[in-house]
Amino acid sequence: MKLLKALGYFLTVVVSALFILSLSISLPITFREFYYGRIDHYGIIEASGESRETVITAYDELLDSLTSNAPFKTGVFSCSEDAKAHFMDCKFLFLLDYAVLGATSLFMVGYAIYKFKRRAVKKKVISPLFFGSLIAIFPIAFFGIYLAIDQWEAYKFFHQILFYGKSNWLFDITRDGILAILPQQFFIDCGVFIGISVIVLSLVFIIFSITSLILAKKRK
Repeated sequence: MKLLKALGYFLTVVVSALFILSLSISLPITFREFYYGRIDHYGIIEASGESRETVITAYDELLDSLTSNAPFKTGVFSCSEDAKAHFMDCKFLFLLDYAVLGATSLFMVGYAIYKFKRRAVKKKVISPLFFGSLIAIFPIAFFGIYLAIDQWEAYKFFHQILFYGKSNWLFDITRDGILAILPQQFFIDCGVFIGISVIVLSLVFIIFSITSLILAKKRK
């Protein structure tokens, strides 16, 4: 019985960390307004020589092809076979993230229902959500420090990890016109957005865990 409880506790720690990370990663992918609101800031209209509507259409078509069964399109912008292969690698990661988010969300809902039903049970052990949050924050803190030290090296290191052994993520502007609407700073900003989301979600879980433990001790 103790072993099962320990395994359940450990599983909840891991799943809660994956939930926080996968949810945070999905946000800049799902909410396209994050990109729309930065088009003028990045000077994309001037860099691409196209209208705002054309840029948004290209971005939407690209995201549709990376998050669904829609055919691969990049609007009026060119895209080499190497770049397309990289985008397909991204599509696998995007869909994997959505799958992890779906599975962990179901688990977290089940965990919340279980805890609600046992709310009257006195518990002196801190919630596994506390440790899951700490695990989720660790890689964000690492990349955040790296990013603060050297943005390009952090950007390169990140891609070398996710796309090990490949170099097709290094686009060629002469062949990949799509690069004009996808500046490097946008991806860095996505990373910052993800990092902030992880920190906020983790803090919510940490505060909840500590508060629950304090209340449980007071009911003793």
